[in-house]
Amino acid sequence: MMLPFREDESDNNLVRNSSKLYGYDEASSRPNLALGSLLGSIPVAVIIFLVMLIANKPISQAVLISWVASLIAFFLILAWSMFRHSTDEVEQSCEATKSHDTIMVWKNYTRYNNVQHPLCIALVACDGDHSRELADNLLDLGHKVFHSKHTTRVLRRIEAQPEHWDLLVFDMDLVSDLNVGLDILIEFRSLSPSVPVLLLSSTVERDEFSGHRRVIGDATLRKPVVSDRLLDGLHATGHNFLSFHQATHDNKVLDP
Repeated sequence: MMLPFREDESDNNLVRNSSKLYGYDEASSRPNLALGSLLGSIPVAVIIFLVMLIANKPISQAVLISWVASLIAFFLILAWSMFRHSTDEVEQSCEATKSHDTIMVWKNYTRYNNVQHPLCIALVACDGDHSRELADNLLDLGHKVFHSKHTTRVLRRIEAQPEHWDLLVFDMDLVSDLNVGLDILIEFRSLSPSVPVLLLSSTVERDEFSGHRRVIGDATLRKPVVSDRLLDGLHATGHNFLSFHQATHDNKVLDP
């Protein structure tokens, strides 16, 4: 089974590549500030020297004054260049950090097990003890868990590669507005019909395994979720998902 991008490998590579696109590369983008300052001070020395000659000053005096002027110009240009370069580095570093924050979405939980075909599960839920306990329970069942609280970005990523995912576990409590949450899930279901969805909520009265919320999810578990009810929820999700798709297929056969 192909897996989604891992935050510790592919995402960091993307960040490094995007940093290079911004022109920020620690090894190669630092200019030689001293050389640039030296080249910038040479015209100053030449101009001062010519002015001194035009003013009929002795050559020795013209050379001395030109040399002093070039030193002053050198240090002024060097100081200005160092200031500008440090400012550019800060700005570019901030851009790279923004890119890094945008890309690094997942907390990847894996555990060695002897399950032959573990599920690849996206857990969209708040950060907290309950989410971590839920991830641990899924790991105990032999599955691979990718946890995130970034609802929209995660769903867009799943929609882009639905074949990489076996299940979405979505915590409705993560969405402050219920209507917004419903709209998000309805859109996700229409764009990724091949991904089963198990809903979590602390506001429902009881677990719902009938599948009548099919438009947004295949089954619903009331929070907090313990291990035995989680297993029941997974079985109900799989059953309802397969039943719906089988019924859809049969309808297409009967009414092509």
